[in-house]
Amino acid sequence: MDVERLMRDLTVSQLIEIQTSLSKEAEDKKEHLRQMVGRRYRDVLEASNVTRRLTEISSELSSQLHSARETISQPRSVNNAASFKRQPAYRFVLLNRILPMLGTNNDGLSDIFALILSENLHRSISIEPFSQSSTLSGSLHAMSTQLIAQRLITFDQLVDELGRQSNWNIVAGQLAALGILKQISVEELLNLFLQSKKGYVDDNLKSSISLLGIIQMMKDTVQCIDDVFGQGRTIVSALKTVTSHGWCPDSFMLIANDLPFAYRQIFNDEIIKVNNSYSNRIDALDLNLIEKKCNDWMNDVCLLAKGRIKGMCEYFERTEQIIEFVMAINEIFKSDWPTIVSNSTVYQQLFGNALLDRFKTLISIELSSVEKEMLANFSKCNSNPLPLFHKRAAKFDTLSTSSISPELHDIIQKTFDRIKELWSHVNKYVNIGSEENVADLQDSLADAVLEMIQRLVNDEIVVTSKNGYTESDEEALNHVDNSSKWLMRFRLFLALIQHEPSILAQCVSRSATKIERSNKLLHSAAENSLCRFMDFLIDETARDSDLTLMLDFCRQPYRWLDLVQATEKVQLEDAGSIEVPTQLSRHLYMFLHNICRKINQNAIGHLFTRNVTTHITNRLGTILSEILKTCAEDCFVTPLVCTQLLFDAKALFLMFPNKQFIEAATILEAKIDPFDLKILSTPLSRNAKLFTQRTYMLFGQLQTETIGSSKDTSLSSSYTALVDIAPKITNIPRLGLIPRLSKLKEEERPLKAKQLSTVQSGQTMGAKSSSTSSFSSFFTDKISSGWFKA
Repeated sequence: MDVERLMRDLTVSQLIEIQTSLSKEAEDKKEHLRQMVGRRYRDVLEASNVTRRLTEISSELSSQLHSARETISQPRSVNNAASFKRQPAYRFVLLNRILPMLGTNNDGLSDIFALILSENLHRSISIEPFSQSSTLSGSLHAMSTQLIAQRLITFDQLVDELGRQSNWNIVAGQLAALGILKQISVEELLNLFLQSKKGYVDDNLKSSISLLGIIQMMKDTVQCIDDVFGQGRTIVSALKTVTSHGWCPDSFMLIANDLPFAYRQIFNDEIIKVNNSYSNRIDALDLNLIEKKCNDWMNDVCLLAKGRIKGMCEYFERTEQIIEFVMAINEIFKSDWPTIVSNSTVYQQLFGNALLDRFKTLISIELSSVEKEMLANFSKCNSNPLPLFHKRAAKFDTLSTSSISPELHDIIQKTFDRIKELWSHVNKYVNIGSEENVADLQDSLADAVLEMIQRLVNDEIVVTSKNGYTESDEEALNHVDNSSKWLMRFRLFLALIQHEPSILAQCVSRSATKIERSNKLLHSAAENSLCRFMDFLIDETARDSDLTLMLDFCRQPYRWLDLVQATEKVQLEDAGSIEVPTQLSRHLYMFLHNICRKINQNAIGHLFTRNVTTHITNRLGTILSEILKTCAEDCFVTPLVCTQLLFDAKALFLMFPNKQFIEAATILEAKIDPFDLKILSTPLSRNAKLFTQRTYMLFGQLQTETIGSSKDTSLSSSYTALVDIAPKITNIPRLGLIPRLSKLKEEERPLKAKQLSTVQSGQTMGAKSSSTSSFSSFFTDKISSGWFKA
């Protein structure tokens, strides 16, 4: 408080009021402190009185206890003769007091103690003369029968309970009781315990208890043996305690305290007799002996469990279940088993290779299931890829160029996910398994994967959908089914090769030979399927083409005029000019064009390997050479026909090399005038080469080798003067409009249609054309001859 400031700011009366209030507040606090001190003083006085009273009570109790102890310890003069005569009666009373306790105690040691005490009392009474009376004799006989039966029942109960117990404290007490009851040594007690445990395990193996519970029971057993007989030596301590003078269970101590003095003396003597009844030496067993007996017991139990384990392995239906079981087993075997040589030995004795063999079997089963599910879904899906312009998105869709449909992609994705999951299960088992040859599991997976691939390569794939084909003719439909089957097989193998090939490589990663074999199997199967499909496609195209009509055209020159195309007029120095063909015959060109069109429709041309291209080249060379050879043999001998056929033979030989083309050319050359042949030979070969070069963009996917052009070679003026360099083919189907460009407003469609018709009517093509353009004319109509100069 700033007194100087208060003196300046406040008046005298205000300062007096502040002083008065402060004085009053100080007096109130003093009064409160006086009251608090008074209360504390009264509390101290009350506590002192209570302490004084407790001291008096404890002193009085102590003096009374001392007086009672002195009274009890004073010797009493008892008439020994009278007391001796009354001892049988005392024992009979004690016997009747203890008999109701038989079998009613919660622990086996108390039951055995009561039984032995009752037997000793009964034996002492039975040898007395007064026990021969008819009344007492009948009672003693009934008691004898009861004691014998109770001994058998108690022993069986203890042995049975001993098999169920794994608590070292309870087991030690029960074994000590059995040792006193049967008078057996510590080693025999160990044998009894092991035998009881073996019987209990055998009973549980026949019941529905889990195998994990049995293995845990085996571990608890050896742990209990180590605590009771081994390092812990609990049985030695228990026997020494039971045989010490005056020891008895707590329930008997309560009985003794309630008995009169004479009865208590006899009761104490009988207790000492029970303590002295064990006559064997109480020595700890050798640890090597304990280990040997435990190992022998473990071997016997493992033999008993063999059948159960074998039957249990058959119930595993998934590899994941075995992994979960092994993980639970490893938790049990994680810590050392005392008195056992090694945990791995126990594992091998129990399971051997049963789990590993079942895991190998499940690998094959799961892969077979994956294969069946994949084929079942594949046979119902549409394997054809989406049209190139069907889907538009900001991000490029790789499926649009993979020749795989989204449905097939999803099927293969699920298949590889399951294979990857199985592969992870195998690796997990290899890491957690305890078998010596657990690493062989990866080889088993590799073999199973190879077998699955081999089955896929060899098995027939059932096609349930026609993939867009709607033939009504039965023969044509069968042909479509066959070609569709091979195309679907190719797409399946292509999907397996393109989609996550690393998964298959990981499954067989331990062997480079198996990786190479699986790769070759899939690639060769894909190539073979594609070759078979191309065989059907080529045969179908040949069957639908007009190649057979060429024979009639060759034999009838006036009909050959329909096939005449624009020729190159080569000027000669002395003899005017000659006409040299520049294009393939219309039927041959249309045949190749239709093949390429169908290839592009199926979106497989960019997937041709060299082996596939070689197969196609050989196939086309065989078909076309046979036709040309027949035409060469039967054609009408006229320069117009022979020259065109010779050009066809030379051009097709460059595209699809085959010896029969040379034979056909030889036949044709023999029919041409030697002078004309000498003049035509060079320009004819040159034009044939130029034709193959200029049509390579169209037919290159059917050819094995590329016909290169020399940069120094320039085209003649007669060749560049040609305007129409494409064969005159009528009714050529054109490319459809891109879907995005076809999405026009309703009111704009008539105008666009009118403009389109105007453009088409103004085209300068020599032949009629339909409303759509073919893939070949898309290039040939718009490529000028000047592009091929230089």
